[in-house]
Amino acid sequence: MLVLAGMCFGVAVAMLLLPALPARPQLRAIEAGRPGVMDPVAARGQSLQHRISAWALRTLPERATMSLSSADLDIVGITRVEHTWKKIFATLLMVVSLLAMSVVAQLFFSLPLWIGLVFALGLGVVAWLLPDTDVTTRAKAAREEFGRSVAVFVELLAAERRRDAPAAVALENAASVSDAWAFRRIRQELLRARYNKVQPWTALEALSVQLKVPELGDAARIMALSGDKGAAVYEPLRALGKGLRIRMLNEDAAREARASDKMMNLVTGVAVLFVMIILTPMMLTLLG
Repeated sequence: MLVLAGMCFGVAVAMLLLPALPARPQLRAIEAGRPGVMDPVAARGQSLQHRISAWALRTLPERATMSLSSADLDIVGITRVEHTWKKIFATLLMVVSLLAMSVVAQLFFSLPLWIGLVFALGLGVVAWLLPDTDVTTRAKAAREEFGRSVAVFVELLAAERRRDAPAAVALENAASVSDAWAFRRIRQELLRARYNKVQPWTALEALSVQLKVPELGDAARIMALSGDKGAAVYEPLRALGKGLRIRMLNEDAAREARASDKMMNLVTGVAVLFVMIILTPMMLTLLG
């Protein structure tokens, strides 16, 4: 039993050190073309993490590996393979650690081993789901930040159109003003559209659907009216920017109101607890 416990701890330590080991690139991974694997991952080579994640994506049910949308993964900048490896690593680390502690508890405290197995399976499921919750939270925050950047982007577009800049030039000039990650993503999409001979507003509308950021799609459709039909879009852009600012202010006010309510509930609970601490000795004295 001691040897088994030592082996479990050794596996846990090895799993902790495994992500720090260098991966040797293999160009054959680019030709493999596994379904659901993005090119940046394949370009890094068929590492052990990649092979395990690819096997899990092929073998496990879709409910277990595809529960998170591609838009959430895309907006936080990780691939499906990387996310699957995080889930596998967290689950195995949790299960192996709990099994090792169960063996030690059985040796020194005579605790039945099946109790540790039940806890290991239950917490393993929790560890499998935790990366999904983390990515969902990060994706929500990233979309809010992207929406704020789009509000600034729309104002810059309106300024460019006010000085009669062509639609394509206005999009590129507005996207080159800031170095924030949202503006960099827009610049990358505009550059890709230029090389693929695609209209920039069409590419931005596709990006809004890909990332589930409807504010960018509204701006792209307004610019399409200017680029395809030559319509005057200064006033629609200003109206869209104003609407986005008002909506963001309302969301901030609602968030602050919820935070104030939580703080008020916390203060009320502390006050009630303090009063009970003061009154309890008096009540005990009276009852005695």
